[in-house]
Amino acid sequence: MEAGLRAGLDIETFWQLTPGEVWEVVKADWERHDRWGQTLAVFFAPLINAQGVKRRVRPRDLWRWRAPWARPLKSREEHQREFEQLVQIMGPQAIPVRPEGKGVA
Repeated sequence: MEAGLRAGLDIETFWQLTPGEVWEVVKADWERHDRWGQTLAVFFAPLINAQGVKRRVRPRDLWRWRAPWARPLKSREEHQREFEQLVQIMGPQAIPVRPEGKGVA
């Protein structure tokens, strides 16, 4: 109920909605918050870089999506392992995944 109220629902509306509808309202509020954070990051990164910092600051260094339902980021090794498993499942037709002459041989 607390998340629904923070998302802008009043108590009366909250009790009239199904749990799925409340969840959609809460998700929409999180996404609105995320867009606002991304907007601020895009505007503030150049201002920080103009101050002469040693390392260039990118907007994603200032804001990252942190939704409670979002999965944790996978490492490069995990992505590679999943990719190799999928290639094995697809069979020999999927082996040349890059056109010849492009990418790493």
